[in-house]
Amino acid sequence: MKQKPFYPSKISPPSLSAVFPRERLYRLFDPLGNRRAIWVIGPPGAGKTTLVSGYLESRKVDGIWYQVDGGDADPASFFYYLGLAAKQAAPRIRRPLPLLTPEHLPGVVVFSQRYFEALSARFSRPFVLVFDNYQEVSVDAPLHEALREGLKRIPERGRAIVVSRALPPSCFASLQANGEMAVIGWEELRFTEPETRGMIALRESRTISAGEVRSLKEKTDGWAAGIVMMWEWAKAKKSELKELPGNLSESVFDYFAGEIFDKLDPNVQGALLQTALLSRMTARMAEKLTGSRMIESILAEWSRSHFFVDERAGEGRVYEYHALFREFLLARGKNRLSPGTLNQIQHRAATILEGTGRLEDAVDLYQEAGDWSAVERVVLREAPTFIAQGRNQTLEGWIGRLPKAITDANPWLLYWSGVCRLPFNTRDSQARLKEAFRIFDEKGDALGLFLAWSKIVEAIGHELSDIKRLDEWIPRLEALRREYPTYPSVQIERQVASQMFMALALRQP
Repeated sequence: MKQKPFYPSKISPPSLSAVFPRERLYRLFDPLGNRRAIWVIGPPGAGKTTLVSGYLESRKVDGIWYQVDGGDADPASFFYYLGLAAKQAAPRIRRPLPLLTPEHLPGVVVFSQRYFEALSARFSRPFVLVFDNYQEVSVDAPLHEALREGLKRIPERGRAIVVSRALPPSCFASLQANGEMAVIGWEELRFTEPETRGMIALRESRTISAGEVRSLKEKTDGWAAGIVMMWEWAKAKKSELKELPGNLSESVFDYFAGEIFDKLDPNVQGALLQTALLSRMTARMAEKLTGSRMIESILAEWSRSHFFVDERAGEGRVYEYHALFREFLLARGKNRLSPGTLNQIQHRAATILEGTGRLEDAVDLYQEAGDWSAVERVVLREAPTFIAQGRNQTLEGWIGRLPKAITDANPWLLYWSGVCRLPFNTRDSQARLKEAFRIFDEKGDALGLFLAWSKIVEAIGHELSDIKRLDEWIPRLEALRREYPTYPSVQIERQVASQMFMALALRQP
């Protein structure tokens, strides 16, 4: 039985505990004039995500939290998961939001406008749409323009908050010029001395001196992650803050390695290196990957203290490492583990991710491990679902990662590659489908032959520039029917019949 997807963590906000309320910045998020969006930009560890989640909790406002990743470069995937988030936010509304299927792609901007109108209508009270980690979307992704137009359709009672390490793409300039989007940058995000005192007071029972607060602020330049690390280092070393380097951001990895990681139990070190391969995990996933029962207590303890680990809602407790710490662990793992050992861990992690429905992450790790048979298996199993959801670009990207020798030898990979290309490049699509048809014919695969035939005819009909090519494929079906008089299924028969009807109407009316 197929397991329930794990993705609620992608569309759930971080869990909050002991967060210092930054009212100075909260006021910047409150509604103002015709402003529809706020872009929060700052370096890793600047406290962007905690700031926004704290604001939502402070104002008790409805909304959606969407964690962006590389897979959202495919707009169809973005709208698919945003639809899941909308269903979670307003479960009483049963009618789902539309999917971005290929017929909508030429008008994706209009689709986005209508989509955000329908999404906004699901909220009767003021609401906020949060798009976290937006820097994960490639610069040239079509999502940027689609999102820009969608943000314009958010009504006055709503607004969007985009959290990123990067400046807004150039296509958002018009929103800034019209006052529809404000930018909150590093200058505003830096912790002031009062805020520094307040954050440390949540972690420390003793009174903090003005000198300690001033030293923390000066040495970290108000960098949230640096404040926490410096304070924890000083406590562990029982040292004065003045002993730490003046620019902690430049020595942060040395700090991680020398003062935290290298002093842990070797078994704990190994567990951390392995779990870094999981961008988000439950304690059960971490234990299954590592075989360590200690990892759960470490994740829970560090999450409570906001020390390198964040917790998100979802199916149970879902943990994720702070970006800088995960980058450190991944780099350390590549240096410390042999290629063979690393591949084995990557494969185990990918299998766990696949089992929980995190297919995009699983395919990434299978590829890194060089397990092409696993990538091939996932592609062939998920292809019908992804095509039905309009996620052609994601599926085609998976197939494109496979070595050409593997793709050329498997007619089903050629078939699904041709189906992915059909809405965008009919000539290229036909070439792949024809090669699939040829190999299906050699193998005597009736199902593949009927499907490939119908898609080839569909591709020719889409183009309409040279419908004479249908003359070759009309008799091909007659030959197939003689060789395979029984269709593989009623659904296949209907699909073939509809394409044959179209071919005859165009060429033999």
